[in-house]
Amino acid sequence: MLNKLEEWKSKKLKIFGLPTYSPKQNIIEILWKFIKYEWIEVGDTRKLE
Repeated sequence: MLNKLEEWKSKKLKIFGLPTYSPKQNIIEILWKFIKYEWIEVGDTRKLE
Protein backbone atom coordinates (compact mmCIF):
# COMPACT_ATOMS: atom_id res chain seq x y z
CA MET A 1 0.00 0.00 0.00
CA LEU A 2 2.81 2.42 0.82
CA ASN A 3 4.35 1.83 -2.61
CA LYS A 4 1.07 2.80 -4.27
CA LEU A 5 0.78 5.93 -2.13
CA GLU A 6 4.27 6.99 -3.11
CA GLU A 7 3.52 6.29 -6.77
CA TRP A 8 0.34 8.38 -6.66
CA LYS A 9 2.11 11.24 -4.89
CA SER A 10 4.86 11.22 -7.53
CA LYS A 11 2.13 11.64 -10.17
CA LYS A 12 0.86 14.72 -8.28
CA LEU A 13 -2.42 13.02 -7.33
CA LYS A 14 -4.15 14.38 -4.25
CA ILE A 15 -5.02 11.76 -1.68
CA PHE A 16 -7.57 12.38 1.03
CA GLY A 17 -9.45 10.13 3.41
CA LEU A 18 -13.19 9.85 3.65
CA PRO A 19 -15.06 9.15 6.89
CA THR A 20 -16.44 5.64 7.23
CA TYR A 21 -19.80 7.04 8.31
CA SER A 22 -21.03 10.28 6.79
CA PRO A 23 -24.83 10.62 7.05
CA LYS A 24 -24.78 14.15 5.64
CA GLN A 25 -23.39 12.78 2.37
CA ASN A 26 -25.51 9.64 2.24
CA ILE A 27 -28.79 10.24 0.39
CA ILE A 28 -30.69 7.40 2.09
CA GLU A 29 -29.82 8.82 5.53
CA ILE A 30 -31.33 12.15 4.51
CA LEU A 31 -34.49 10.34 3.39
CA TRP A 32 -34.72 8.34 6.66
CA LYS A 33 -34.31 11.53 8.69
CA PHE A 34 -37.13 13.17 6.74
CA ILE A 35 -39.41 10.13 7.19
CA LYS A 36 -38.59 9.84 10.90
CA TYR A 37 -39.03 13.49 11.86
CA GLU A 38 -41.35 14.99 9.23
CA TRP A 39 -43.56 12.28 7.80
CA ILE A 40 -44.33 9.85 10.64
CA GLU A 41 -46.34 11.10 13.60
CA VAL A 42 -45.41 9.97 17.12
CA GLY A 43 -48.61 7.90 17.50
CA ASP A 44 -48.20 6.16 14.14
CA THR A 45 -46.00 3.42 15.55
CA ARG A 46 -47.21 0.49 17.59
CA LYS A 47 -45.70 -2.38 19.54
CA LEU A 48 -45.48 -5.87 18.09
CA GLU A 49 -46.36 -8.45 20.71
